[in-house]
Amino acid sequence: MRVLVAGRNAKVLAKAAGTFAHDLEIHTAATKAACLALLGRVQFDLIVACETLADGSGLEVLSHVAVNTPNTLRIFAARPA
Repeated sequence: MRVLVAGRNAKVLAKAAGTFAHDLEIHTAATKAACLALLGRVQFDLIVACETLADGSGLEVLSHVAVNTPNTLRIFAARPA
């Protein structure tokens, strides 16, 4: 399964990728631009997008995915506050 994890905290992204590396093919991106570039090259089964990216919103990435690859699972990760 190919997973894209998008968030602005590089340490958290690296830890998530390392934790599941044996079971999943994980790509990480800290910016909306990097996400869109990856989405143009790779077909993902799951996208996990944080609320805030370095250059935009994770919702914008998920909206792009919903329009272009509607069968891709999408998860929005936001702080409870």
